[in-house]
Amino acid sequence: MKTNPTFQATCNNTKVQKSLDEIESISLHKTNENQFNLLHKNRNFNFQLLNIDLENSQLELKNGNKTIRIQINSPIQQLIQTLGYHEGKAKHTDALMAPMPGVVLEILTKPNASVLKGDPLIILEAMKMENILRASHDGIIKDILVSKGEKVDKNKILISFI
Repeated sequence: MKTNPTFQATCNNTKVQKSLDEIESISLHKTNENQFNLLHKNRNFNFQLLNIDLENSQLELKNGNKTIRIQINSPIQQLIQTLGYHEGKAKHTDALMAPMPGVVLEILTKPNASVLKGDPLIILEAMKMENILRASHDGIIKDILVSKGEKVDKNKILISFI
């Protein structure tokens, strides 16, 4: 028995569901660099691809003067959300771990500090190089579990988040 998965797209806050068969019936042609023509149900659309974010399954298109933002959810992404898990939450860890053995040269944050994704937290010397370890997500520092000058092994928890 053949299944026909359904994909969900959110286009400017409007949700649309299409089966794989429906998606494959859409005629799409590249007319120029970042310019496309789409034919669906006898309707013709010309648009420009402004941005594509494959990691987050997002597109930004321009049709005339109108900018359209599209978020595409595959069947597995829909299932994850239905079960109450969200990829954004899954990517967030509650700890910063040493990516390699080394020595803590500097601690750049304090407990209870609010940090943003990308903020430098610790400088770790490994293989005679200084490595800046950054926050993988926005959060609040719960505890700092190492001291300046401490030798650490790979995967040692350095900082925990609330």
